[in-house]
Amino acid sequence: DVVNVKDFGAVGDGVTDDTAAIQAAFNSSKDSIYFPEGSYKITANLARSGNTQIIGQGLNSSKIIFSGNYSLNYNGGNGGDNYSMSHLNVENISFECTVVNTGAIINAEWVDGIGNTAKSTSFRNVNFSGTSGTGGFAHGLRLKNARNVRLDNLRFLGDRSNTPFTSGNGITIIGDAPNGAPAEFFLDAVQCFFVNTGIQVSGFVEGLYVDKSSFIACNNGIISDGTASGSGRPLLLVNNCHFNTGKRAIENTFFVQTNISHNSFYALDYSGTSTEYKGIVFNNNGAD
Repeated sequence: DVVNVKDFGAVGDGVTDDTAAIQAAFNSSKDSIYFPEGSYKITANLARSGNTQIIGQGLNSSKIIFSGNYSLNYNGGNGGDNYSMSHLNVENISFECTVVNTGAIINAEWVDGIGNTAKSTSFRNVNFSGTSGTGGFAHGLRLKNARNVRLDNLRFLGDRSNTPFTSGNGITIIGDAPNGAPAEFFLDAVQCFFVNTGIQVSGFVEGLYVDKSSFIACNNGIISDGTASGSGRPLLLVNNCHFNTGKRAIENTFFVQTNISHNSFYALDYSGTSTEYKGIVFNNNGAD
């Protein structure tokens, strides 16, 4: 079943405070929440848990605008339990912030768990940006202990007013589950502009596949700073991507098995940063 946020009193004119109405929709027992065309002003953090599908009418039609340092916080339950873990699917919508958000525009977390699960996380046709060119974020999309993730046609547009860029990461992927690593991240047609790092991977994450994506006017493209554990051999594939970065295109200190092919690398020269530019850096334990 699908609920429409306007049925809970949301106006979507970009002026009216729609926070209470949208939170009421999130508090409903329905899995799918629909945002028709409109700009929905938010003035507090939003919270949601359980199986969730957030659907908009289109990137340029449905916008959630955080008017201040606020986030959408999602609790997905046990990341390794097929029964208590929840789906999260978001599509055809934009998220914007009017100031530099010191947290994440969307923060989605699952707790520690071991074992396989059929549950999934997907974002398709979603935009994360500042509204005026000076709005930014520490994290556009932050995923902690997620599993079976598909990110398709996402755009992250950071603070365009400063170089080096003051916005943080487009996508932050974190794995801190000692009993089961987040697994299988498939990223296709992800575009990152004017951020410090396009994709930041921390902790133990198994399997990151990046294809047909671009990292333009960023300090870094893809950075991994985790540590492999146990007998796991995490895999990084980066294919058919474009990097226009000031410091690093790809820096790997974690993924043991790598396949990097058919990419283009260009140094971005601002304020002398080209002197420290490196295209691909391996700092890890025997990547091959």
